Amino acid sequence: MEKQKFILVTGASSGLGKALTLELSSNGYTAFAGVRSENDKLLFSSQPNIIPVILDVSKSENISSAFQFISGITNQLGLYALINNAGINYLSAFELADERKERELFEVNLLGAMQLTRKMLPLLHQFVNSNTTTAKIINVSSIGGVFGLPWEASYHASKFAMIGFSQSLRYELEKLGISVCCFIPGGMKTNIFQKSIAASQAATQNNFHQHFPFYQKNLQHMHKVMHGFEKSSAPAHQAAKKVSRLLRNDRLPMKKYFGVDAIFIQIFTWLGLTSLLGGHFIAK
Repeated sequence: MEKQKFILVTGASSGLGKALTLELSSNGYTAFAGVRSENDKLLFSSQPNIIPVILDVSKSENISSAFQFISGITNQLGLYALINNAGINYLSAFELADERKERELFEVNLLGAMQLTRKMLPLLHQFVNSNTTTAKIINVSSIGGVFGLPWEASYHASKFAMIGFSQSLRYELEKLGISVCCFIPGGMKTNIFQKSIAASQAATQNNFHQHFPFYQKNLQHMHKVMHGFEKSSAPAHQAAKKVSRLLRNDRLPMKKYFGVDAIFIQIFTWLGLTSLLGGHFIAK
């Protein structure tokens, strides 16, 4: 009889995180669903093989309490996989950006993931010590970590950094039996588009900067482009199935692209044609 395998997914209350948690539970894994509020825990109240846990990755105290909770349940089995999926976006002209929001974004998209990974590593090592297969870490970046678009500089900076972090971590942990992969999706049908657009619209009210008209025009253009991308984006459950299939491999690939747009942009970047892509996001 196969041992029970535990997986922690962050950002599980919506989008890819929610789809992935449901996918993993249906495939026989026991998934810890990292959510930020008690109300979010109710999303999984009737789901088998899912254990909600309060986990705002930007809060050290949440990370510590989540570790204690998870280690108490997994006991000697350890943690089979950690999936760092939590992420937020922030649309703004760099010159007008709110530094507090930029720091919040990095706390969620990168620094929180790094701190959580360090905290959970003993449980991943524990799994390796009691099994003949590897433990897994999958860090979710974005095609925005390959090519930087205008009007969301902090988001792209964090996603570029996530790819670099994943590659470094892979070299450090591979010989210790922990396989690391960076999952790089293109556009997906999630609520991150609506959230980032609403936030940027609120941030551009009553601004008296000399170049505000130019920035406002371009941010409005960006909103239209993002709505267009969302219509042609892949459903989150398709990306969840891809990640779930990855976990079956003993050794993960360093990078795994998902979506036609992700592969297209990766090729354009490799060919040095980024100016053609970036220009699409500047209003004429």
